[in-house]
Amino acid sequence: MVSPYLQRPVRSLDEVQGAGPAEERVEEVIRRTLAEAAGQAPGDRVSRAVAAVLRLCPEMTTREILALVRQVRGAGDQTEI
Repeated sequence: MVSPYLQRPVRSLDEVQGAGPAEERVEEVIRRTLAEAAGQAPGDRVSRAVAAVLRLCPEMTTREILALVRQVRGAGDQTEI
């Protein structure tokens, strides 16, 4: 028997970064979560944002969510995660 996790279709980074209504909602969740965790270490902030998005969109992979978090955080914040 094959795990359902392994049967999920793989999406490209371009598909993940597409600007649709669902992606805009995900970006808002990321912004809000990062703002709420402002006093925490950068890695903890990112972990909380990833967990929040994963609850909202369980079909997304962690790699896809991390790409979106990095995009939302912007190029100005070069803190390693």
